[in-house]
Amino acid sequence: MIIIATASQLANNLSILKKILLSGPDVLRFNFSYGNINEKIANIQTAQDTIIEIGGQTKILADLPSPKIRLGGFPLKDLYVEEGQTMILKSATYSDDPKNFLPVQFPEIGNLFYPEQTIVIDEGEISLKVNCILDKDTIEVLLFNTGYILPYKGLNWTEQIFDYNEHINKISTTVLPMLVHLDLNYLTCPFVNNADIAKKYRTAIEKQPWDNNQPKIVFKLETQESIQNAESIIPLSDVILFERGDLGIRAPFEKMGVYQKHIIRLCEKMNKPLFISSQILESTIHNFIPQRAEICDLTSMVIDGVKGIILCHETGINTSRPAYPISVAKRIIDEATAYKSKLSKEKI
Repeated sequence: MIIIATASQLANNLSILKKILLSGPDVLRFNFSYGNINEKIANIQTAQDTIIEIGGQTKILADLPSPKIRLGGFPLKDLYVEEGQTMILKSATYSDDPKNFLPVQFPEIGNLFYPEQTIVIDEGEISLKVNCILDKDTIEVLLFNTGYILPYKGLNWTEQIFDYNEHINKISTTVLPMLVHLDLNYLTCPFVNNADIAKKYRTAIEKQPWDNNQPKIVFKLETQESIQNAESIIPLSDVILFERGDLGIRAPFEKMGVYQKHIIRLCEKMNKPLFISSQILESTIHNFIPQRAEICDLTSMVIDGVKGIILCHETGINTSRPAYPISVAKRIIDEATAYKSKLSKEKI
């Protein structure tokens, strides 16, 4: 099983980047949904130079931007908020003081949301309710729980509708042409809800004049629609990514385990590699021993034949010990692989 470590938010810190690389991930992931394209390209080039410097073999995965609506930037790396607190959200790319207002990178959010609507930030860390619409660019919200809000995280709600054709066209003309000179190994495509979207992504990628080998195309399954259409999507991919973060918000949470097993079986049947991402070993950001459910989950993935895992928050926002989750993952994977090998021998 390969380990993919997210590095995009910490790639500017060369010391942290080296710690991640020296811990031995197979692939580094750079998420183009955050920051600007030029910064991400510079980060990838720095990582590739560093890989050569340390004599490593780590590959590169570029995660194409998703159409989701995101918060903007603010000075704090994380903003502490409390249950019952009210906040102002405003259409903007940046806020000097998030306590004054949280920026949302979308015009006229007052026309996008409505009173009593529930909005979830990122993978469900913070939930809030729209109290009132103050003007076409500004809303007031009530927080349902205590926690931390990070810059540039996505906003999710049940009625979200995106124009995926427009989004793919935009990527093919603005993002992909800037990536063709990089030596990329994987390219992930978000919100691949059906075979039509999958074909359009593949066409957009294949028509680019790549300097090196074309990267492997990874289709993300992260909505209920994508799970329902998985049998027609999987054959069009090079690799499938079961993205649990967004799916866990867009689908009933009690179905997550069943969906995961379903996609594992389909990928095995169609002989397609499967990656799984989100909340693999998140407890290791703070804990020395990971949560037992995480250990058992990762062990089951290995035995079930999953080809790779993506560590997201574990390495992407973990400034204190970003290498530790990778070392923990390796220990669990090695143990599970040895057990799987033993089972295979016993069957013979």
